[in-house]
Amino acid sequence: MLENVKDTAGGCSHSLAIKKDGSVWAWGSNTYGQLRNGTNEDCDFPVKVMEGKCIAVAAGETHSLALMEDNTLWAWGENKNGQLGNRNKDNRNSPEKILENVIAIAAGGTSSFALKTDGSLLAWGW
Repeated sequence: MLENVKDTAGGCSHSLAIKKDGSVWAWGSNTYGQLRNGTNEDCDFPVKVMEGKCIAVAAGETHSLALMEDNTLWAWGENKNGQLGNRNKDNRNSPEKILENVIAIAAGGTSSFALKTDGSLLAWGW
């Protein structure tokens, strides 16, 4: 059981949670590294993904997004449709900083969205 949770997000077969301390946790399917536990093995209990002060998470079908308190967007998991936004199509087993100046995020099945501080909306993926 994960305690002190302040927010959650669910993907197709994996889940994300933010604890009150701002850390990000994940569990479920890990075929594409969406749990960021250093393997591609599924996990039926929460594993810590990243430290820091996360304020929002979003889960696509097989990718994950985290918005940090410093307004940076981080992404990991499947990337065959460019849904991580890192300008390649390689899957990522660990979070990679994608954007700065972000205030809100969302994820679709194989797409990602970010609202920036200047009011612009960005979308990428399929």
